[in-house]
Amino acid sequence: MKFTIVLTFVLGLLTVSTNANDPAVWKGLSFGVATVEDAVGVAGKPSKRKIEKMKVYDEKDGKVIGTKNIQVVEFKKVDEWQRVALGFLDGKLYKAKFWPKNKSILASELPSNHGSDFVAVQGFSKGVSLSVFEGQKEPEVPRVYPPIYFMVSSVPDRNVVALINNSSWKAMWKDSINSPTKTMFPGYVESVEIVSRHGESK
Repeated sequence: MKFTIVLTFVLGLLTVSTNANDPAVWKGLSFGVATVEDAVGVAGKPSKRKIEKMKVYDEKDGKVIGTKNIQVVEFKKVDEWQRVALGFLDGKLYKAKFWPKNKSILASELPSNHGSDFVAVQGFSKGVSLSVFEGQKEPEVPRVYPPIYFMVSSVPDRNVVALINNSSWKAMWKDSINSPTKTMFPGYVESVEIVSRHGESK
C-alpha cells in the first residue's frame, strides 16, 4: 500500500543553501545521513531526549493508517541558536528545528537565507501535505499580515516552515482595521523548521 507521511505544524513547536546559518547543513549534519551519535558528537550532550509520534496517511483517501516514531534530541544555546531540536526517522536525520535568539532574524531575511521562495499563511489544513505550496511565491502587492503567521517554502527535497511574530502595536493596529502594508514579511522569526521530503510519495 502506498502512503504519504504528513507532518502537522502547530504554534509553539518549525531550501537547503550554502548559507552558514542553513540548518540543513548545520555542523556538517545532512538529512538522510546523520545519526543521533553524529549530532551528539558535534553539538555535545543533549539537554533533552524524547519520542514524537508522526501520523501516516493513506495517499488515496487521506485516512490515518498508522504512526511512526521520531527520536528527538534537543540542545540549548548552541552557536547563535537559543535552542535546536533534531528529529531522526529510522535512525537518520529527518528534520531540524531552530529557535533563534530574541528578534535576531527578520522574517524578510528568510528567502535570501534559504535561497527559495516563501508564502505567508495563517494556518494549515489537517492532513494536507506541505507539498501543495511547491512553486508558490508571495505576491508583491500590499496585504494585511496578522500579528502571528507562518512562512512556508516547499521545494523538491525539503519543506520549510517558520513561525513569525509580527505583534508590534503598528502591526496589530493595521490588522484590526484591515489595513494592508507594502512591506513583505514583516516581523521576526520565532522558530524555523526544515523537514526532509525524502521518501515522500509523488
